[in-house]
Amino acid sequence: MPASLVMIPSAHRTIWLCALLACVINVRGQQPGSADLTFNPQDPGFCQNNGTDGSLETALIEPDGKILVGGTFARVYGGVPVTDYLQRFGIVRFTAAGALDTSFHAEPVSALVSVKCIARQQDGRILVGGLFNEWSPGFSGNMVRLLSNGRLDSSFVAGTGFDDAVREVLVRPNGQIVVVGNFAAYNGVPCGHIVQLNSDGSMDAGFQANLGSGSDGALLALALQADEKLLVGGAMVTFNGTTRTNIARLNADGTLDTTWDANGVGCDGTVSGIVLNSNGKAVVVGAFNSAMGAAAHGVCRLNSNGALDSGFDAGDGPSGSVYTLAQGPGQTVYVGGLIYAFDGAPCSGIVRLQSDGSRDLSFDTGLGTDAVYEMALQANGKPVIVGFFNSYDGHSRNHIARLQQNGNVDDTFMHSEGIVFGGFVRDIARQPDGKLIIGGSFRGYNDLMVPALMRILPDGEQDNSFALAGLGPSLSIEALALQPDGKVLAGGSFSTFNGAPPARLVRLLSDGTVDSGFAIGSGFSGTVSQVIVQPDGKILCAGGMTALNGTPCTRIIRLLPTGAIDTTFNVGSGPDGSISAMVLQADGRILIGGNFELVDGNLRSCIARLNEDGSLDASFDPGGGCVGSAPSVLAMAQRPDGRIIIGGRFMTYNGVARDGIAGLLNDGSLDLTFDPGVGLNSTSDGVFDLGLETSGRLLVAGSFEHFNGQPRSMIARLLESGALDPDHATGEGEYFVHCLEMLPNDDAMLGGNFHFVQGVGRNALARLKGGFSTVIGEATATSEQLTVIPWDGTPGSWWVRVPDDQVGPVRIEVSDLAGRVVLSHFGVVATDGAYRFDLDASAGVHTVTVTGQGRTRQGRFVQAGR
Repeated sequence: MPASLVMIPSAHRTIWLCALLACVINVRGQQPGSADLTFNPQDPGFCQNNGTDGSLETALIEPDGKILVGGTFARVYGGVPVTDYLQRFGIVRFTAAGALDTSFHAEPVSALVSVKCIARQQDGRILVGGLFNEWSPGFSGNMVRLLSNGRLDSSFVAGTGFDDAVREVLVRPNGQIVVVGNFAAYNGVPCGHIVQLNSDGSMDAGFQANLGSGSDGALLALALQADEKLLVGGAMVTFNGTTRTNIARLNADGTLDTTWDANGVGCDGTVSGIVLNSNGKAVVVGAFNSAMGAAAHGVCRLNSNGALDSGFDAGDGPSGSVYTLAQGPGQTVYVGGLIYAFDGAPCSGIVRLQSDGSRDLSFDTGLGTDAVYEMALQANGKPVIVGFFNSYDGHSRNHIARLQQNGNVDDTFMHSEGIVFGGFVRDIARQPDGKLIIGGSFRGYNDLMVPALMRILPDGEQDNSFALAGLGPSLSIEALALQPDGKVLAGGSFSTFNGAPPARLVRLLSDGTVDSGFAIGSGFSGTVSQVIVQPDGKILCAGGMTALNGTPCTRIIRLLPTGAIDTTFNVGSGPDGSISAMVLQADGRILIGGNFELVDGNLRSCIARLNEDGSLDASFDPGGGCVGSAPSVLAMAQRPDGRIIIGGRFMTYNGVARDGIAGLLNDGSLDLTFDPGVGLNSTSDGVFDLGLETSGRLLVAGSFEHFNGQPRSMIARLLESGALDPDHATGEGEYFVHCLEMLPNDDAMLGGNFHFVQGVGRNALARLKGGFSTVIGEATATSEQLTVIPWDGTPGSWWVRVPDDQVGPVRIEVSDLAGRVVLSHFGVVATDGAYRFDLDASAGVHTVTVTGQGRTRQGRFVQAGR
């Protein structure tokens, strides 16, 4: 097709070109290697999912609606930059909307902090109790007081404090503080698991004298009546020498109220929670089957005199462990714990009871959750629950969730996107229709629980037509392979899938259900880290396994499509270490890489090639192979011309310095034309995966911050020579990329353990733009560039723009990657340096050369084909 000069007035053309360039920048993501903002754009990255990385045991709603939570954790996430989640030990505050309140920052000196209770004083200062030896130098003993901003209040002096865990604390109207727990002494003074303190932290000696010996067992529950009397519960037999079975009432001065449960019958099991109704009655939960001499299973209500309230009947009550309760609207009450049924009907984690003790069926928790340790109600009546859980009704929630008043999850609170924090993507496989199978160790994606294996649409949305009908794998998915019929092979470290064998390899139908026609018995004895489906349908499996269904196999085996062992494949004694990488060559031979030294008794340090029948291919000789500290080949890729790239953790290849990456010829010798310089230049970093672009350039993924001395975080692109590609984005990342899958247009899907990539927030799953920059020009002798951009979105129509000194008659020549000239003619560059040409050529990388006015300049662009 002949080139044509488009006659647009110079000023208008300049404005139009600028507008077009801006449009192209928005669509193309500005630069190859930059994060594709159109993929799962709701994922904010930076660990902005929800909750904490450890369990929560207590929650308190402050008057302004902010939520204080305490537990055993080191990190917390809630819509903050990455620098703000690194240390939050034991206690944190969220806004009423669920965002991290950065104005509150407690700073205990150790991560070994377990906060079990929180109470707020009238002046806004915060009492924190739990199990911690030291909060800061000079302040220890399992209880401290904080200022409203989280800083330590040094005016509260507890001396050596409590000698064991503090479980509950409350503040009286006069400012005095009542504390119960597992402790037996405070500041060196014996006390029977209960103490009253003055506001400065000193012991109230008069109250302590009235308590006498106190409880003979740990106290776990505490409630203050309107008349200042105290209800205490726990695991006791006597209080101050008088029989009181797990529950008692004390007068305001600390003496035992002998009029309340005068016979000391109490509850026949531990009392873990007490809450007072507005009418003065007390609802009690715990591990008991009777209360006050009558049947009461795990929950009961007591009248103000201690007698059992016959108007409250919970039937068989909760099944499981009950930990907490909270007053609901009216006379309703919430009961939480590790419970799986209530009065014989299934439930999970939490129920709401009506005023008569029956279950409130209008409170629908769906799938519910695991262990609920405490609850608090916001002013709008919505319950906030905390505990040890990672989901609520199938929604990703890490140890904290807010519920609607009907029991449904509140989607506006702690909503997460992307792979939930702690998740790890280990492999990605692309279907012919563009959908992606994602495997790893994650349990949630885009706010929904997903058991380590899912299918997503090209835009990042979850494909609900692929759903595992069960628990999924018990451990992680490490390898994925697609069959031509749409079935999915998934290998990994799991011992069961959906709660049943086979171990470490399963085949799924295209809808995610297990293919029962794939019969491998009990499965593999060790991790399956690589799976390849051969063109004939046979299946290669490799990893660390030594047996399949009791039949020995030496870390690599070939199966028939039915799952039966292919006995024609024999590797002899095989490799003496695990296989981490595998490539099936076009001729049927198999490249394997890993951390082995020998293959079938022959020296093959970390890399070898097998013949189609499994025997060692002697024609592939790596010489000394890979050497380093615990060397291993973790990734391999083969170019169309047969040359091989390997990546991993090694320092040399056959005696030549190659740190983490090397190029090989097809016979195993080092390819000296591929020179990555100093490579990773680190013994601790590694290359985990490789991807070839259609241009011949190479994507390198792994755990590194530099490549050949230049900043490259987790991902780098190399030219065919091994040199760094300066045209590729160099933004910051965190942790590592474990796997990549090449996509059309040389885009790349990345998976791993990261929270941002190229400076853009994405949690463990991201897509990078491929190809070349919108401004592509390469340096010439005059150190100046051409600009090449699409003309109007029509394939094959391009603008080329040159500096002013080349305006006028020029020769335009375009050649393909092989150097063949596909367009050559004379034209005239307009006064603003803009010239349009049309190219009728196959897809691929092309070079445009503009010669004229004593100058020759070149630029590269990617032709999409026509």
